[in-house]
Amino acid sequence: AQLAELDRRYNGWREDEAEAHGKKSLQGGFLGVQLLHELLALEFDARVETLARAIFTRLQGSPYHDEVLVWLERSNISFAQPLRARMAQGGALPHIDANPWAEHPMDVNRPYDKERWEPKVRVAGLHDIRPMEKDRPVQAFLALTDCAGGPNAGGMGCSRDRGFYEYLRTKTPPHGRNGHWGKLTRVYPKPGGQKLKSLSKEAQGAINDAHAKALEAIEYPPYRAGDVVVWLRETLHAGPKDNTSGVHSARMYLGMLPNNPLNRHAVGRQWAKLQDGKQAHGRACDRSEKVEGLHTLLTAGQRWRAGEFGAAAVAAGGGSSDPRAASDGQSSHGTSNNTVPRDIDLFDLPVGTTGLGFKNATAIVNLKVPLSDNLPAGTRTFVKLGEAPDDARFAETCSRLRAELGMTSTHAHIVWCSPTIDWAELAGRANPKWANGVRKRLAKAMSESSRQGQLPAFVTRAFEGIMVSEAPVQVLATTPGAGFELLRVLLFRKYLGIADTNGRNMMVSGLGADDGDGTGSSSADGPVTGVQILSVDENPSSTGQLAASAGPSLQTAQTIHSSVMGAVSAAITEHPEAVAGFIRALRGLELPLSVTVGGRLAAVHAVAPFDDTTLGVLDAGGQQPELKSLAEKLSSNPRRPVTGVKRKR
Repeated sequence: AQLAELDRRYNGWREDEAEAHGKKSLQGGFLGVQLLHELLALEFDARVETLARAIFTRLQGSPYHDEVLVWLERSNISFAQPLRARMAQGGALPHIDANPWAEHPMDVNRPYDKERWEPKVRVAGLHDIRPMEKDRPVQAFLALTDCAGGPNAGGMGCSRDRGFYEYLRTKTPPHGRNGHWGKLTRVYPKPGGQKLKSLSKEAQGAINDAHAKALEAIEYPPYRAGDVVVWLRETLHAGPKDNTSGVHSARMYLGMLPNNPLNRHAVGRQWAKLQDGKQAHGRACDRSEKVEGLHTLLTAGQRWRAGEFGAAAVAAGGGSSDPRAASDGQSSHGTSNNTVPRDIDLFDLPVGTTGLGFKNATAIVNLKVPLSDNLPAGTRTFVKLGEAPDDARFAETCSRLRAELGMTSTHAHIVWCSPTIDWAELAGRANPKWANGVRKRLAKAMSESSRQGQLPAFVTRAFEGIMVSEAPVQVLATTPGAGFELLRVLLFRKYLGIADTNGRNMMVSGLGADDGDGTGSSSADGPVTGVQILSVDENPSSTGQLAASAGPSLQTAQTIHSSVMGAVSAAITEHPEAVAGFIRALRGLELPLSVTVGGRLAAVHAVAPFDDTTLGVLDAGGQQPELKSLAEKLSSNPRRPVTGVKRKR
């Protein structure tokens, strides 16, 4: 897509007689003449966000549940010879994407002070200690072409000298810093500068030796198209020395940023500049920043992550305010960028609205504003306030994973807001006894919230159905396909370690229906059915709850009616191939660390019904007694006493 765009903009740019300005703009290899749809699709791919959360979790030593902000990057290409020579293209010189001599550790809790660090009148030595304008723990790119590796194959090299950055920071004076090079720190075999020249010959020699050692340790790894290459910002790295591979080596950089005040202000500046047609990225000769149609190319959530929420505050000269407070994935929806939206600004309560439970604040409401492309204004939604942020994020992840598996799922979203609706009164309308419980729950959640005066609201499309516990038992047990759908929900909840699996935490619709011809026909994926069963109220089980439900039974909490579980057992014996396929699909899920944190699910996944032995029984199928025994174990009530054994009182 980028090469085609260059062909359109610079006619004959590949030829010897190409216009000089075209060649100059391409010498750096940056092809970001505009933000193309294909590039944005890669930048905002859900797998990139999942990768970012995994990396940030590892770096901070605890699960990262916050939003992943996006620095809009472009692709880069290392032209192969002879085009490389005609373009006079050279690879990036060895450098580090950080300043070892800036304040350490980096202060991420306030915006970058451009007036201080980039004054119009140059201040000697200021750039030596200038901090980075954004907190980017890792750099990364998605390879668009294969690279054979080595310094002359068009790829990138990284130094294996992992202590070099700390050596620079603690053992040497600032050097390799020049404002004309941007924010990076260049590394030469024999660095210069007045500060180094003032040292003794022995000290200079030691520094030169350390530089030479780090540079010699640069290796150029091979990678395949589709691989992601990631390196820490402290890593010494360099572009290719040449490209004699015969392949233009291309890569798409990924701008993954953790959410903090420094980065919120950075992406806010980014968005403001893009909207104003100003230079937002790279060197002026590398890239044109003319951007059109971002509101068409990006969803509301993507625009938020790219800085739309904070652009107005930046344009107005704001700095220390927290535009992120508006929501956990969207813009402020018509409110001031520095104003936290109230729940009443987001949700419209139809006449007769009542609460749905005795614990959290829950209700069916209509959206006053769009939360995402899948949740436009006017959508009838279920909303819940009172859960901890980690639990809300867990539920959002479960919704996404169910959709990946082809299970019944409703689009879910989290938005932070200030609770002003009298949720306790709504609960009291349904049951006067519920009001006090909801009031206490919200008060506790507010006191423990990491954001003063705000709570995360879990929002999902309303599902038209009834609780499984309220469904007529015989209808549920005899409707074709209902048992298989229930089995999938039970397997899913056990595999993800979801607490309180019972008939009240599953919703069902389409009971009494079949595939349309009354026969209850089947396919390789299971029975064809009009029944939909939705898993709801998905919170992570505690360590104790997981231990208590460690057996093969799918009844991990409260008892489910035996006739209903009989339909589950029948689904196993009648559709073993489909059951095996679903378990394999579960095992193939890429579970985020927020779900598997601390290895909480390792023991669950190692035994029935998710182990190889279970799959072997299911694959064998037929009338084997092992299959019937497996069905009985999975559908059994583990709390029912064994016949003939007296229970101790």
